[in-house]
Formats: sequence, structure tokens, C-alpha cells
Amino acid sequence: MDIRSAQKLAWENKLSKGFNSTDVPLEFCLLNGEIAEAFDAWRKGHQEAAEELADVAIFLLSLAEMTGTDLQDAIEAKLATNAVRIYQRLSNGALVKSSASDQNASCNRNTHAARIPVCAALTDKGKLVRDKIPQIIRSRGSEPIVRVLGAAEYREMLLAKLAEEVDEVRAADDAEAAEELADVCEVVLALASDLGLNAGQLEELRAAKAAERGGFADRIAWSGNVVP
Repeated sequence: MDIRSAQKLAWENKLSKGFNSTDVPLEFCLLNGEIAEAFDAWRKGHQEAAEELADVAIFLLSLAEMTGTDLQDAIEAKLATNAVRIYQRLSNGALVKSSASDQNASCNRNTHAARIPVCAALTDKGKLVRDKIPQIIRSRGSEPIVRVLGAAEYREMLLAKLAEEVDEVRAADDAEAAEELADVCEVVLALASDLGLNAGQLEELRAAKAAERGGFADRIAWSGNVVP
């Protein structure tokens, strides 16, 4: 199953069950909660981690549909953009994306030109980057400092990356939200793969959980139970 098909199935299920299909801010809040649940399940070593990741993916797919975004197209475009994305380190040590005015004229958002990190070093641990970044850096005449992560550290960095990308979605304006959602989806799929799941299996878990527990279209906030 490709991303576009999964998005269609997730949306059809949302509509058929009467889940939230109009309140975008609410959906973002619910997505944040699902990410926290996924992290907690993984941290505690629960088998439900895969199911929680499926929920995260479902919310992303639904958000894409709610905002009129073809997530597959957005991901493909974002991959091209990120391939050579440039970062700059500020005087306070923070690493930030370069502005369009600092890019070469041929590297801009309209052409999906990508940017790559250009700092000499990040942290002792480093930063999880996409697979093609090292070869792109080398093609520009620099030698990247890289290492291959062990299984536990890779999972930890993926989860941290997921939280980082969700924060970027929440901070993005409407014009940037689609690209940021694509980044979140990419990390979710990587986490699912690390758990031995493909996109189709993730969607199956999502659909099963939605059938059992419903969705969030009714906007119900639970504060506890009435004491008899």
C-alpha cells in the first residue's frame, strides 16, 4: 500500500465512523497525545508500541486530508528539498535552517532544492539525518563526520526526531504545514520499519483500533468517572 492509498482509507474510515473531520487544531492536539503514548509504550518495552505508532500515522494521514494535502506528493517533494538543505550555527550555538536569501539562487523552495548541514560538528551524539546526506556533503567537497547507530540508539533518535518534527508542524504556517507533515510521516514510517512493520501493516493496525475504540470526531474530552 502506498501513502496516497493509506490516506484515502484513513479518511474514508474517519468519515464512516463520524470522527473529527473539520477541527484541525484539535487533530494536532490529539496527534501530540498519540506521539506521547507511542513514546511511553516504547520506553516501557510494551508490545503495543507498534499499535501506537499506527495511531500516529493515522492522525498524520487524516491531518493531510483535512488540510487538502496529498501527503505522498508532499513527502516526495520534501525529500528533494531536504537532500541538500543547508544549516547555519548561530553565535549562541543553536543550529538553524538558512533563509532563502542565504541560498544560492538555484536553491529555493519553488524548485524544491534541498539543503544540507554545513556545520563542522553538531554534538557528541550527532544528529540523525536522511540516508543520502553524507554522499551529498561529499559531492560538495566536504567530508562528513558520521557513524552508524546501534539499534537502541537509533530507536531513541527516531523518537526524538518524531517529537522534533511534530513541534515543527505545530509552529508551521499553512504554507509550510504540508512539508512538515511529510517529515513526520517519514519518521513514523521509519519507526514502523524498525519495529518490523510496513505501511500496509500499520494501516491494518490503525483500522482495527479505530473499529474497536472509535476515533475522535465527537471531540470528547474525558475528565474521569462519576463517583456513585
